[in-house]
Amino acid sequence: MNHHPYATCFPMLPDEQLQELADDIRQNGLRQPIVIDNDELILDGRNRAAACIIAEVEPLFEPFTGTDEDKLKFVISCNLHRRHLDTSQRAMVGAKIEPELARLAKERQKRKPKSVVVNSPQQKSKAQDEAAKIVNVSGKSVSDAKTVLNKGTPEQIEAVETGKSKVSAVAKEIRGGKSGNSEPKVTAPRRRRSMTVEEIKDAVTRMSKDKKRRGQIREAAEICFRRMEADAQQEFAEWVLSQQQKAEG
Repeated sequence: MNHHPYATCFPMLPDEQLQELADDIRQNGLRQPIVIDNDELILDGRNRAAACIIAEVEPLFEPFTGTDEDKLKFVISCNLHRRHLDTSQRAMVGAKIEPELARLAKERQKRKPKSVVVNSPQQKSKAQDEAAKIVNVSGKSVSDAKTVLNKGTPEQIEAVETGKSKVSAVAKEIRGGKSGNSEPKVTAPRRRRSMTVEEIKDAVTRMSKDKKRRGQIREAAEICFRRMEADAQQEFAEWVLSQQQKAEG
């Protein structure tokens, strides 16, 4: 199952918190269903879905029906009230939702009688201001976040989204600005290469053939799962479920 683009505007939980969530689900079950749209894309519950895989608990799903505007409002409402994101992290969310806010505004304008759609700088500025208001940050912070998203390295983007660096400092670094009073540079940890689903499948399959190592399969699979990208995690989860069904059958 894939994630809706709106859901990916918000960062995943850090590994430690995701493991805590998985432990809680393993012990108490999934208390809040994962919300999906008509296309079976996850709108809310990416972390719960990942935690269910780690905990080996069958997830529960709840459908959501509505327009794209309804979906965006729902995702923003759920995450902004639930997640403890700092100003820089919220600015990154604002930068991600700004293009969609502009698109939805354009669609609303098209539906008005005899309206003329113009992609003016004023419209873009309005979308940025709206995004900033929604996530409760300044327009300047959203502008800085756009610079990070559009011109930053994956490491710089990750540093801001995980709360390790301030969006203003990273944006200034990207633009080449220097200031004696600027915040100290925070370097994000070097990212390990994400393992492909096929690599994980092969590793788990090889281990399952060795009786002495079968007890290590679950632990190894969880470690490998954490090294995969979000979309790959979902593909791997579906494969694991299929293997379990074969074993039970």
